[in-house]
Order: sequence, then structure tokens, then C-alpha cells
Amino acid sequence: MTGAVTFDSDRPPQNFIHCGVCGYHFMMCDCPGVQQGIDYIFVGLPDPPSTRAELLERFTSIVAVNPSMRAFNAKSWCKNESGSVVTSLEARQDLLMQMMEDYILIIPDDKERLPSLAAAVGGFPLREKSASDHVEAVAKECRAAMTTFIAGDWSTVTKIGAWLIQNAFQTSDPTKYPLHDRHLAAVFEKGVACLLGIHGQGFSETGGWRLALECDRPPQLGSDQPRLVSATERDAFIQFMNANPNWQPKNSLCAYCGKENADKLCSRCKVKYCGRECQVAHWKAGHKKSCKPV
Repeated sequence: MTGAVTFDSDRPPQNFIHCGVCGYHFMMCDCPGVQQGIDYIFVGLPDPPSTRAELLERFTSIVAVNPSMRAFNAKSWCKNESGSVVTSLEARQDLLMQMMEDYILIIPDDKERLPSLAAAVGGFPLREKSASDHVEAVAKECRAAMTTFIAGDWSTVTKIGAWLIQNAFQTSDPTKYPLHDRHLAAVFEKGVACLLGIHGQGFSETGGWRLALECDRPPQLGSDQPRLVSATERDAFIQFMNANPNWQPKNSLCAYCGKENADKLCSRCKVKYCGRECQVAHWKAGHKKSCKPV
């Protein structure tokens, strides 16, 4: 049984492509990056398979038809590298989860980067909360990312999730997690680096941090793992905006992405944005319901 998603004349890939920033089908979206294939996600694909090998094949088949990710030779990687990655994930899954737990323990001490990590996980509404809220949200995404990564369902790993996995590797104790271990080396060099490169090509530095290729479905995990919700369902920014439609950021922060020194004003309510892309995305995300003249 193959795990690849088959696209053909009856089901071309463009039928499933949506803009991850505003959620619209890409043909109906006018976000600036969408014409270059940036921040594309796939919605409504067939149900996923169950094995690591099949899930990785599914992932590479989706990458292969994503316009901004085609520079990565997904089919070649699947043929030549995925087998060793599957073997290494199976051999070191417990150690990898422990590595992430070790990383979570040091997150509260990284006071300089913690607000930025929180913003990437849940947008700037989360950044304005307390440090303990930051730690809780980042730790939740850490566990979700590593669990999903180990399962092989990389289509549901978010961009920030992949970065958190990399952070766990880079801050790990080399005596406890030696990279001369061939399985750990394979996971990092053929797995983590691969995922980071693909996300770097396809997801932006503004609205792309919380995106995965498939945001709309829960990760496919083993029967012994607790169920995880989809990336969209655990997106703290979306949850906050749904609960607080009239929220406005402090000072001069962009009302959508939270970047500082936003200087573009909404002509009606004077909310600030860093550019047209964020203004359009915020409007489609629900601002049109709360925007009132001042």
C-alpha cells in the first residue's frame, strides 16, 4: 500500500490548495505572497495512512506539487533517504521524546528568546501574556511537534514546531545524545534539516510560523499515543481572535502579526499594520466584523 497522495486530471493539486494566512482558496486570495506559492496549505486531502513510511511518502508527494517547495527533490529523498529515517525514528523514539523534555526544562531560563518563541507559537496576543503562559504554550507545541515528527506525519508539523525540534537537538547534552550515534545523526541530518529547509522555502516569516502543509487534520499517531488536535485547532492566535474579535495590540504593534513600528493605518478604525498583507489577512480573519469608524 502506498502512502502518496495521487493528483491527476480529476483531482489536480490546485483543488486542495488554500492560503494558510487568510484561509481562502488560493484562486480567491489576494494576499501578496500567494502568487509565489508562499504559505500554501492543503485542505481536504484523503485520509492519511498509518505507517511511518507511508506518512513520509504522503508528505513528499505533497511537497512535490507545492510551487515554492519544488526546489527540494522530494521523490529522490523519499526513495533514497526515507528508509533510514524511518529506521532511526523507530530505534530512538523514546530518546527523542526525552530530548524534547530536557529542552522544555530549560525554556523558562531563555528569557531573551521566550517572547519571540511565544509569538511564533501563538501570535502577539500570547506574547503580551505572562512568562508562565509563554512557557506553557511553547512546551505544548514542543511535545506536539516531536510526537508528530517521530510518527512520521511531517505534513502536520508546523514551521515553529520544526524549529523547536532543532532547538532540542542543538541544546542537548552531547554525552546523553551523541551525534556520532548513527540513528540520532540520521534523524537530524536527513530529517530535521530536511524539514527545516522545506518549511524555509514555503512558509513566510510573518504568518507562516504556525503553518503546516496540512493544518486541517489531526496528526496520525500510533495507537499507544494520545490524540492530538490539528494545527489549526491548537493555534493559540486563532483561538484568541475568535474569543476577542475587538482586540487591539499595544503601542505600535501590527494588529495581525504583532511586529513593532507598524505605520499603516486602517482607514476606518485606525488599527495599525506593518503592511497590506497583514491588513488583508486580518480583515479576512474576522476584523471586518469588528471594524468601526472612529
